[in-house]
Amino acid sequence: LHLSLRRQRQMCIRDRSGISRQVGAGNGVAVILGIEDGHLSAQLAVIAGIRVIAFDERQEAVDKARAQLLASGLYGTHVSVQKVSSLDNIPLTGMVANIVLSERQLSHPDHPVDWAEAYRLALPRLCHQEFQRRQTIR
Repeated sequence: LHLSLRRQRQMCIRDRSGISRQVGAGNGVAVILGIEDGHLSAQLAVIAGIRVIAFDERQEAVDKARAQLLASGLYGTHVSVQKVSSLDNIPLTGMVANIVLSERQLSHPDHPVDWAEAYRLALPRLCHQEFQRRQTIR
């Protein structure tokens, strides 16, 4: 499910219960495309109780996030952080994620995200719901 930057901020900063409603508390997988320090991954793991797989192409960001998550006791049990060569070709099968977000875009709104890749990773029903919602807004 692709969420606008504004909606990501609302869900992750103010609307904690919205995360659980959106992805189904305790079920599923969240994919993070672009990380900073792992705070979004930690929030999703703790608040929604889901498995989080985060990706970034920068080794320093991967190392920083892993260290933060390891210190919090979430790394390996609830959250995985992987270095990839590009965020537009994530090494996961399609249609695996209940939600797809970008931590880096929350911190740097000008950071491009390949939302076609996000849609590829998202479960089909979620893409369909988001498409319908976007059509209603227009």
